[in-house]
Amino acid sequence: MKVLLTWQATPAEIGAFAAALPTDALIVAQPPGPSFSRFDCSLESIAPDLEDSEVIAGWVLPEGALARARNLKLLIWMHAGCDELDFPTLKSRGVSVTNIRGANAVSVAEHAIALLLGVAKRLPQAREAVLASRISPYYVQGQH
Repeated sequence: MKVLLTWQATPAEIGAFAAALPTDALIVAQPPGPSFSRFDCSLESIAPDLEDSEVIAGWVLPEGALARARNLKLLIWMHAGCDELDFPTLKSRGVSVTNIRGANAVSVAEHAIALLLGVAKRLPQAREAVLASRISPYYVQGQH
């Protein structure tokens, strides 16, 4: 089995995949190089490994990659949402898709609570007061 990681994976990340797979699995990753993010991926950077990969895992699937991945059986999509995937093609080719639904649920809930607290404590108004170099009436002694 050949597994293609579409990002510039670290040795630890490759090791985590290797630990979860049969010992004869071949894991390849996008080679290190200059890019905006190590999680970005171009068709050219993964083209040599697309044809014979049975599994593709990553955050990005460049346009044209699916057409070249003739042996693909499983797509591990490292996002909660799958809106940008070509499901008609994946389904017609019998490719299974997994994603990380719910992986960010706790972080999203915590962020929502933090925003609510910020609004309750009038942080937007306090910021504007600081930027305008004026005393905020919301934070004058005794008026909390």
